[in-house]
Amino acid sequence: MPIRPLIPELAEKARLELNEDPKRIESDLQHLKEWISKQPHLKARTDDQWLIVFLRACKHSLERTKEKLDLYYSMRTLAPEFFQLKITDDKFKEILESGCFVMLPKLAAVDGQRVCIARPGAINTDKFNLLDFFAVSNAIQTIMLIEDDNTVVSGIQTISDLEGMNMGLFLQMTPSEAAPMRFKSGHHVNVGSGFEKFFNAIKVFLNEKTKSRLHVHNKNFEEMYKTIPKEILPVEYGGNGGSIPEIVADQKIASFLRGCKHSLERTKEKLDMSYTLRTLAPEIFQKRDPLDPKIQKILTKGIILPLKRCENDGCRPILTRFDCELAPECSIEDMVKVCFMVIEVLIEEDDNIIICGEELVSDLKKTGFALVTQFTAPFAKKLVTSFEKGLPVRMKAFYFLNPPTGIETAFFILKFFISEKLKKRVHNQNSKGAYDQIPQELLPQEYGGNNGSIEELIEYWKTKLESYRDWFLAEEESRSNESLRPNEPKTTSSLFGVEGSFRKLDT
Repeated sequence: MPIRPLIPELAEKARLELNEDPKRIESDLQHLKEWISKQPHLKARTDDQWLIVFLRACKHSLERTKEKLDLYYSMRTLAPEFFQLKITDDKFKEILESGCFVMLPKLAAVDGQRVCIARPGAINTDKFNLLDFFAVSNAIQTIMLIEDDNTVVSGIQTISDLEGMNMGLFLQMTPSEAAPMRFKSGHHVNVGSGFEKFFNAIKVFLNEKTKSRLHVHNKNFEEMYKTIPKEILPVEYGGNGGSIPEIVADQKIASFLRGCKHSLERTKEKLDMSYTLRTLAPEIFQKRDPLDPKIQKILTKGIILPLKRCENDGCRPILTRFDCELAPECSIEDMVKVCFMVIEVLIEEDDNIIICGEELVSDLKKTGFALVTQFTAPFAKKLVTSFEKGLPVRMKAFYFLNPPTGIETAFFILKFFISEKLKKRVHNQNSKGAYDQIPQELLPQEYGGNNGSIEELIEYWKTKLESYRDWFLAEEESRSNESLRPNEPKTTSSLFGVEGSFRKLDT
């Protein structure tokens, strides 16, 4: 699986501070995989993006990386209480939305350290305990290690707000040696009386490096601002980086706002439609476990593959390859379901697709008669409605390559339902015509480019969706309740023009 490329500033920092040599990475990763395979006591992830996190945390020392990996997985066995709460648990979302552990979205510099704020006193102690807090914070840190290169390369600074917290719990909040994370500084604010004596007493148990990076400010935020600028801090800490509730809510809302060009009314409509579709189009938006055998089969075929590189400030190119070999076990609806799953992951992670949009290249070479006949008018209406009205994504161009015999009918049906603007962006042409708009070098090797191979892309996106399994399972509960909608509830008839299941109507 390919490793996400670092921006130039972080690549230079990794070279200077972490001893990173791109020429060694592949062999070092292979060495670690072979070592893990020989450790009977370890059941560890071995995808490249995960292992590079440990290598960077250990400054590319193989022996230290092995020790860190062993300790990390040993902690999960010996201290399960810190990992007991899963993302799919109902209380996970409630704790998360309390703002008790927040990763700040802004950075002091493009290669700056990520700042997090821990506020254990913010959780409802009548419902949750400190172990629940640690489980949530551990889950968020793990996600950041996988997805945020600043956290991995530059490290992390923590602000521990101890207001309303027993001093005896402080011991449990010191940096863990098991996490593959570069701890750069820790700042303690809103501490109780007598805390500094207690803090000084426990310092004797810490190494010199950690001691030098821990600071007690209490309510003197000015000292903290010397290390963490006010511009990136929430208003609750004297900054102008938004409030904590805003930061917690903003990431998902931002995706919809950008997709609607910051029109508030269109954003409200799209948000509403996004959750309505989960109720009225269950064949596409429900039962989305990435480990489901049918979904696994579709992922292995690589029917949708977002490409690794874009042009500078450009759209995200996405290759689709619908394959009739999947039928009849997998229907076209099943394949579209997986496509929407991949796009939702992109919405969570990829600013290019949100800000610049997407360019879709659909290779129909293996589509075949079995799938073409499933592209009925009711299905086309549902597909177009789901994409145009339910996703905060801007379709900039749609290229069809290698169209099979009989596809003209499907094109006619599709164009009947899409908007005039989108009709102008749909092109049925050969590969050369697509290259006029999408540089060939951005396409996979099999299409004459150098943007990875199909095999690499399949492995990457299969692993990526599997890593989102808890997220998809939790999203099963997010939908509209049409019986509670003010005025008229929406139905399949009002939304798609036909009542009931399309699958039933097509038989």
